[in-house]
Amino acid sequence: MQFLDTWWFRIILTVGVAVVAIAVATIVPTNAVLSPLVIYGIMTVALILVEYYRRGGSLLTTGLGLTAATPKHVLIGFATAIGALGVIGGVALAIGANFEVGTSGIEAAGIIGLLAASAGEEIVFRGTIFEAIRERFGPFYAVGIMAAFFGLSHAYNPGSSTLAVVNVTLAGILFGVMAVRTLSLWMPIFFHCTWNLTTHAVFGNVSGGDSGGLLLEMNTSAVSDNLIWLIDGPFGIEQGAVTAVVVLALLLAVIGWVKPDRVIHAARIRRDRMIARSNA
Repeated sequence: MQFLDTWWFRIILTVGVAVVAIAVATIVPTNAVLSPLVIYGIMTVALILVEYYRRGGSLLTTGLGLTAATPKHVLIGFATAIGALGVIGGVALAIGANFEVGTSGIEAAGIIGLLAASAGEEIVFRGTIFEAIRERFGPFYAVGIMAAFFGLSHAYNPGSSTLAVVNVTLAGILFGVMAVRTLSLWMPIFFHCTWNLTTHAVFGNVSGGDSGGLLLEMNTSAVSDNLIWLIDGPFGIEQGAVTAVVVLALLLAVIGWVKPDRVIHAARIRRDRMIARSNA
């Protein structure tokens, strides 16, 4: 479908699908679990169909195809998120915080909703629109523009602040670089899901949603007022200065060591050549 190769058409189409998805979730009776599943489920189907039916498109070019490198990318996403949170937790303990038994309790429905929203945000912010901008203007613009929108989308969360938005924007840059380097969405999806679920399980506040910890909950009452800004705030640990340092370190590591998926790279080259021949 030739019209799907036009970068601005794919952006308009994706925005339209997002409006429809939100309308469906609003009109059809849903709850906190079903709503993100409906919205992001529709967005995921749209991403796959748009990229698959482009000239030369395939499941591999959607960013959700599975290759021999996918398990490695999944593991890196999971391990780096756990490592980053471990560093933040270690600094918290060092300056006087402690971890108490969580108060929210474990609910399967809440976990499903959290994971759906985490993965869905990567579909929205690093999916079709991201790729359209990257193909037209280059990866620098795609990463920067979508990271800015990602940060601003959290600006009205409870407890948000300038530093919180900056940190979320930095996380958006990290996710974008992961997508560009691997040519896949699996690493940012698993990092994002692992980060949010572990933060909810151990720290108790995810992006301002202070609903208590599933297993543990960070208590900073004994931390000096001069140090609390390092690790915590009304927005949670994502408002801490240590989080910014950790994300920047991970960003440099991804740029330096993460390699593209050769199978996906080859599939994209075949697609781009087919489009070029058709336009010649």
